[in-house]
This record gives sequence, C-alpha cells and structure tokens, in this order.
Amino acid sequence: MRALLYKDLVVNWSNTLLLWAVAGLACLLPPWLGLEGLLLPLVFGLTLPLLLFSQEAKEGWYQLLLQLPLAPRAVVGARYLEAALLCLWMGACYGLGQALSRPRPGLGACLAAGALAVAILLALHAVALPLLYAFGPGEILPALLATLGLAAVVSWLALSIDEAAFFGLAGHPLPLLGAGAALFLVSLPVAVGRYARRGWG
Repeated sequence: MRALLYKDLVVNWSNTLLLWAVAGLACLLPPWLGLEGLLLPLVFGLTLPLLLFSQEAKEGWYQLLLQLPLAPRAVVGARYLEAALLCLWMGACYGLGQALSRPRPGLGACLAAGALAVAILLALHAVALPLLYAFGPGEILPALLATLGLAAVVSWLALSIDEAAFFGLAGHPLPLLGAGAALFLVSLPVAVGRYARRGWG
C-alpha cells in the first residue's frame, strides 16, 4: 500500500495536486452559486477520482500491478485511503466556503456543513468505487451515472416519505458522518472482491 501511495502522492504529485486543487475550488464556490452550486462538490468529488482511474488504465498501470507482489486488498485499500483523504479535504473546503459567504454563519454551522459534505461524499464513494471495480477502468461513465442515479433515487424516496425528517437529519451531521464512514468501510471488501475477481489488466 505504501508503494501505491508513494506513486500517487510523490511520483505523480503534480496530477494529484491539480486534482485536489480543482476539488477544493469546487467546494469553495457553492455559497456564491445558489442551490445549483451544491451539485459541484458531488460531481467533482466523484468525477475527478474516476478520471484518475481511466488515466492509469491508459498508461498500463493495472497491467503492471498484475506483475507486482501486491495483494488486492493493498491495491484497493490505497485507493480507498486516498478517496477518504479527498473527502475530508473537500469537506474542509466546503466548510471554509460557508464561512466566507455572506451573511457569515457561526463556526458551528460551518463545521456542520463540512461534516455533512464529508458524510455525503463518503457515502457516494462507497457506491462508486465498488461499481468501478466491477465495471473495469474503461467504464467510467456507467459507474458515475449509476452512482448519481442511485443517490437521486434515495434522496427522492427520503423526501417522499418524510421531508421534515430528511432535512432534520442535515442539522445533526455527526450521525450522518458516522453512517457515511461505516458505509465507506463496509464497501471496501466488496470492492476488493470485485477487483480480484475481474482481474484488472
């Protein structure tokens, strides 16, 4: 796992820095874009990491991995760790964007907004990453559309059942953060199984 993290964070630091910079900017802008701006963190948070998968596939990275003595859990675990760090970074930027907006919210509201963003992004990645490992690195669009479609359906059902309860949960981000983190961790062995079974390369 350390070798894979070294590849992304040190060898390919320029691509990683650009990815994080764009993702952070997408989280700083929503307060100035209205309701539609809330989609930016979701779309960028999912699309950019998936594009990284596609680029690695074109470079033959996954073919090289088959020749290295690395367990599937190490390969997938490294990607999950990077995804978790990206979600935390984007949540921090989203909270900062709220703090810079007008009227200025309190510190508690900014922290709550950041925690809620992390929870949502973790939950979306918990769906997107196993789907990507199931489809393969060349099928980015189906994985992205399936994830966003599932998120839209779940949100619509929740609003249809009890709109007040749905928005009430947004005021208590810590339970949602715990649920998102739990779902993210539970999806890890699923993604490992998909990666090992498909035999990427």
